[in-house]
Amino acid sequence: MIPIVIDLNMANVFIAKHHRHSVPLKPINVKYIIGLENQHELIGVAILGRPCNRFLEDGATIEIRRLATNGLKNSCSFLLARCSELAFALGYKKIITYTLQIESGSSLKATGFEISHKSNSNGKWRETTQTRLDGREMIPSQKKICWQKLTKWRDKKWQEQEY
Repeated sequence: MIPIVIDLNMANVFIAKHHRHSVPLKPINVKYIIGLENQHELIGVAILGRPCNRFLEDGATIEIRRLATNGLKNSCSFLLARCSELAFALGYKKIITYTLQIESGSSLKATGFEISHKSNSNGKWRETTQTRLDGREMIPSQKKICWQKLTKWRDKKWQEQEY
């Protein structure tokens, strides 16, 4: 498995085909895209962007907005590790992502992510009328778990801020 550079259109086509419940992203939500290739075949993508939660948009935090693989063993963990390396190399202090409460998060745990908090919504993340092309609900009406990973190299000013 090797990470590769891909464009948003290629990533969105892969996400539309392989992501369990989310839809492709618009360019305004995207900062970086990582593709994962195995034997000249695209087997996974990760899209990083601004945090959805405006209170987390502090310039030091980036969010994994989408991550999808074709199911090849360890490909999800490999992509998560590359996302972390990229984010911290670019100077971000924290990387976050969300899962549904019914998802195990085993790849996140394996790559050093910890639970930050659980959504306290009434079961609806946000109202939506859109559906996927295959007829499944676009965003499941379930509570989410926020996962975070902090850089080991934090400066003093950043440590003093409350999150």
